[in-house]
Order: sequence, then structure tokens, then C-alpha cells
Amino acid sequence: MEIRAYSEIYLNKAQNNLKHAADFAITSLNLNPDVFGNAFALSSVSKQFGCGNPHVCCQDKRMRKANPDTQLKTRRINNRLSQSELASSSGVALRQIQLFEQRQRNINNAAAITLFRLSKALHCSIEEWSTDNRLQHS
Repeated sequence: MEIRAYSEIYLNKAQNNLKHAADFAITSLNLNPDVFGNAFALSSVSKQFGCGNPHVCCQDKRMRKANPDTQLKTRRINNRLSQSELASSSGVALRQIQLFEQRQRNINNAAAITLFRLSKALHCSIEEWSTDNRLQHS
């Protein structure tokens, strides 16, 4: 018989959540893996993981409900731009940006020129938009 410090169910859920958090930070937010790792190690969340807090496993769903921001909105905010400023710097209509951020229009169906203009204004590659599954309509 093997004695474990944590239940196997907790470990599987916690590892899966950490994997998704790292994947999001590195691929969607373009964070350096070392930066993410260091930030995570210093965070209160890592302490909760270490203590075996079962509520950490539930953070993924709660975070999606609490932070339903699209990749466009996240990138815009990270670039410290208002919607109006993004519209002005990209040449994309303000209303179109609003519709993308509110998920009333799917950015994956946008014209290539729109994606190009947004990418240029937000300092990212055009290919990154197609990987944002959060923008898909349910």
C-alpha cells in the first residue's frame, strides 16, 4: 500500500489546472515561461496548491465566469489602450471592436485586413487570433 500526501483526485485536477494556466499564460498572453513560473511560485495560489486546498481545483471554472474577457480585450488592456484608442490606431471601427469584445461578433470570422490591423496595433501576430477558442460562440 502506497501512502500519498495528497489524494490522487486532487493531484490530477490541480495538475490539469496548472497546465491550463501555464498554457494560457505562455501561448495566449505571450509570457516567457520563466516569468510565469516565477510569478506562480511567488503567488498565493502556489501556496494553496502546496497546502492541498481542494478549492484551487475549482478556480478554473470560477475564473472563466469572473473573467470572461476575450483575447482582444485582454491584449487591448495589456497595451493600455481604450477601445477608442485601439480603433484610432488600428483603423478598425470602434463598434466592431466593441462587438468582438462582447462576443456578439466572432473575431475568427473577421476579414484578414481587420485581423492584420488589430495585430499591428496590439503588437502580436495575425496567427494568434485563430488560437483564441474563447472567442468561439458556444
